[in-house]
Amino acid sequence: MNGIALDKVEDKTIQSIKWSFTLQVFQKIFFFLGSVVLARLLNPEDFGIAAIALTLDTLTWLVTSLGVNAAIIHYQDNFDERINAAFWLYLVSSSVFFVLQIVAAPLISIFYSEKILVDILRINAVAMFITCLGAVNKTILVKNIEFKKISLLEGSLNILKSLLYITFALFGFGVWSFIYPKIITAIISSISMWKLTGWRPKFKFSFKYWFEMFNYGRNVLASNMIDYLLNNSSYILIGNMVGSKMLGLYTFAYDKSMLVVNNITYPLMMISFPAFSRLQDHKDKLKSAFFKAVKLLSILTFPITIGQIILGHEYITTIFGHKWEKSVTIFQIILVYSMLRSVCQVGTPVLQSIGKPQIALKLNLIYAPIFISSLYLGFKLNNILGLAMASSLVGSLWTIIYISVVIKELGWKISDMIHATGESLLSAIIMGFILFVIKLFLIKIHCSRELILILLLPLGIIIYFMLVRFLFKETYGFITEYVIKFIGKKQIKTPLFNKDEGRDKIEET
Repeated sequence: MNGIALDKVEDKTIQSIKWSFTLQVFQKIFFFLGSVVLARLLNPEDFGIAAIALTLDTLTWLVTSLGVNAAIIHYQDNFDERINAAFWLYLVSSSVFFVLQIVAAPLISIFYSEKILVDILRINAVAMFITCLGAVNKTILVKNIEFKKISLLEGSLNILKSLLYITFALFGFGVWSFIYPKIITAIISSISMWKLTGWRPKFKFSFKYWFEMFNYGRNVLASNMIDYLLNNSSYILIGNMVGSKMLGLYTFAYDKSMLVVNNITYPLMMISFPAFSRLQDHKDKLKSAFFKAVKLLSILTFPITIGQIILGHEYITTIFGHKWEKSVTIFQIILVYSMLRSVCQVGTPVLQSIGKPQIALKLNLIYAPIFISSLYLGFKLNNILGLAMASSLVGSLWTIIYISVVIKELGWKISDMIHATGESLLSAIIMGFILFVIKLFLIKIHCSRELILILLLPLGIIIYFMLVRFLFKETYGFITEYVIKFIGKKQIKTPLFNKDEGRDKIEET
């Protein structure tokens, strides 16, 4: 493959963010509407059982991948040999864990006291195996920063999946409304990934790459496994101790509170990792790219999360129905953690890009027992409300510690992080205070919850950008320049990656 100049990496990254963000908006609007329909058609018990199945799906996927896709993206040499070796390694691991999930399904159903889980987990195992067949092809697109193709395909599949969810729910399939669409979309996804890349495996086994990729990927895998345990330990705890209904309420609140992390932070992280990897030998450019990514995330996520905290009751009950009212307080508590996590999570891809995933692993090994113990204590003290408070408080403190360690490891300054996020945070807090005062006034004059939401939602957006415009000219300039770049009108004055006078090149393998 040909070399790629640093400014070309910048252009491809910006275009990837553009396509990913644009299609994310459309598909998430569609998905949001679908979730509203599902929340009104299905019961908390259905959401609880589906959450258990999804939690186990995520675990199976993490273990099956063995961290290989991260290794493919990190290494910049012998691409063809590595990708071929990765395919056969994926095939072996997915076959093994497919069989294990089929065998373990009855035991898992006994643990949760839900007999229906046996069939659900076995069908999910089939869907997972089919998805794995296209996993390496997707990694090829990710490594080459071809997120336009990924976004178009996955956006279409997510819209199709949402339509299938609604269709099955309308026909009374209950929890199966979340299960059957997985098989359909998995088949389409794998076939499409093969067509998009045009890559085909060769019957050649390069075992030396198996060990090399696994040696790198094991730290990523272990870190992801612990991260999985941290993110899902509350689900496991509730599902085992209080049943699917309480689990449904908690997972509903947690899922809605993680809107910014799942739909803004994670997509940007996926784009950032291959971009950061190409800059791993250009420290100044890597630093510039990292803090600009953090600043962009803070601008997008801080006002959304604070706005949701202020309008949480109106948002949940108006959009999803009053049967979810008990989840409102949980939703608002976890949003604090979600806001901090949305900007600190980007520390993980930068560590992976410089070949130091073991740092994230070591930090998570320290954090895991502290977090899980706090969850258990919080649950014992005040049921799922105490669980939410423990999750938010301990999680928030740890995200701050985590990003501080990452920044120190890279030789950067905490003040750079404060500078990147401070103005957007202050603007969002002021916006939240103004919305809260207006909301109290509207409640006092007996406005309905629906009217309050309709009035304050657009008002919050206007207030936020007015504050940025008149109080923080640097952040306002950052926003306007990237809006211009995003719509492709002209080059921005401050590039995403600092450029040398020469056209430094990174070999694209």
